[in-house]
Amino acid sequence: MLRFIFRFVIASIALGITALIIPGFSIDSIYKLFIIVLAISLLDFVLYKVLDLHNSRFGRGLTSFLLIAVILYFSQFVIKGIEVNVGSALFAAFVYGIINALLPGKAHFEHNEN
Repeated sequence: MLRFIFRFVIASIALGITALIIPGFSIDSIYKLFIIVLAISLLDFVLYKVLDLHNSRFGRGLTSFLLIAVILYFSQFVIKGIEVNVGSALFAAFVYGIINALLPGKAHFEHNEN
């Protein structure tokens, strides 16, 4: 549970930074940011744990990139206060992945899961 909370905070920071620097992508409140990060986390869990998609780092990275881009784009239709176009969703997913990889904590928890 601690791992999930820590990763949730890191992912929220990464997405918040991404929304600040990507033109054409905006989130008008922190609560909506948390909802999107929760959706990304839950769908990520379903894809990797339930469907067992741990094939390769490249496959997992590409799947996560596409998942994040789709969630970001379609969230604007479900949650008012979020604006993003297709190009910005793709670019934001790329930047989010880079920022998320650079923020501390990911490697420590992934290596100590067992």
